[in-house]
Parts: sequence; C-alpha cells; structure tokens
Amino acid sequence: DIEDRSVRRRGREAAYLRFGTPLTLNAANWKYFDALSDLLHMPNATRTQIVRITSVYCEEMRRAHRGQAMDIYWRDHSECPSEDAYVDMVSCKTTTLFRAAFLMLSAMAKPDPVRSLTKTWLDLIDLLGSFFQIRDDVANLILYAKDKGMCDDIAEGKFSYPVILCVSRQDEISSRLLNILQDKSKRTSERAKRDALECIIQSGALESSLQ
Repeated sequence: DIEDRSVRRRGREAAYLRFGTPLTLNAANWKYFDALSDLLHMPNATRTQIVRITSVYCEEMRRAHRGQAMDIYWRDHSECPSEDAYVDMVSCKTTTLFRAAFLMLSAMAKPDPVRSLTKTWLDLIDLLGSFFQIRDDVANLILYAKDKGMCDDIAEGKFSYPVILCVSRQDEISSRLLNILQDKSKRTSERAKRDALECIIQSGALESSLQ
C-alpha cells in the first residue's frame, strides 16, 4: 500500500495512514523474520526438510520483491510492458505465495510422488496466479469502488492487464489512455478515471481480459 500509495485495504484505511509509515514498515519487516523463525522451529520436521522449506521461503520472497519492482518501474517510468513481461511479473509477484505453499508442503510429503509431478503442479499454479491477478485487475476497474475507490489502479498509473491490452493497440484510444496515465496531476480525478475506463471499454480490452 505504501509503494502503491493506496489509501484503503479490504475496505479499511490503509495501515500506514492510520499508524504512520515508519511503524507500518517496521511491523511489516518484522513479520518476514517472524515467519522465518516459525519455519526454522517447525515441530516434527527433519533438518533436511527445514533447510528445504526455508530455502523455498527465501527464494519466493526474493521473487515477490522482484515482481513488485517490475510493477513499480513500469508505473514510475510510464513504460507499458508486453503481455509476456506482465505474465513474468505476475509469476513473481502474485503466484509466488501459491508456489511457496505448494513447494513447502511437497517438501514434507512422503513418499515422493508429489515431488515427481512438481513441474505439472507449478504450471497449474502459474495459471492460477495469472487468473487471480487478471481478475483482480478487472475488479479494480469495475468492482472495488467501495473498498479501494473508483479505478484505484488508474489513479496510481499502474499498467494492469486491461490497460496493457488497450495501450498495445497503438491507436487514438490507446493514446488517450496513455496520456491520462502519464499525467500524475490529473489521473486521480474522477473525470480522468471515468475517461480512462471508457477508453479501456471502447478498445475491447476489458472484454478481452474477462475472456
């Protein structure tokens, strides 16, 4: 929320606005180490399993931060990524929690049939992560007005999946949308957000995202 400048989370005021940025950052960072401590002291787990699980945790947290960095870079530099780059970002930022849960559970599995099918499961998990993120991108435009505000992603200047599909058309409609996203002083207004949503709908990007 701090990095996205979001003002609401799940219908409530964002934590950093309520408690302040320093305290919120400190608490969030503490939770990373608190979770790692729990993994290091898992009951009924062998040393080998604990090493494998903590390695998964560290790697997936690195991936999550890499995905977030990609998202932030595109936003801050008004750079529209390709669909393939977007999928790569989602695989890091969104899918990582699904993937981490599976890999940790598979590390505890006995015998090994689950691990022998790891690639198949991870391919499925990548698809679920993409579905989850694209659905969230669409919902942000048309469903989250009460919980997060109307078109919160537009106000942020984010290149969500519907936005990418619209901008990639490289026509008059996509130029209008790009101009809105690049104007930090105006894109937060209700009129600008409505205009941006109209561009996305007219281009067919919203319908394509739903499909």
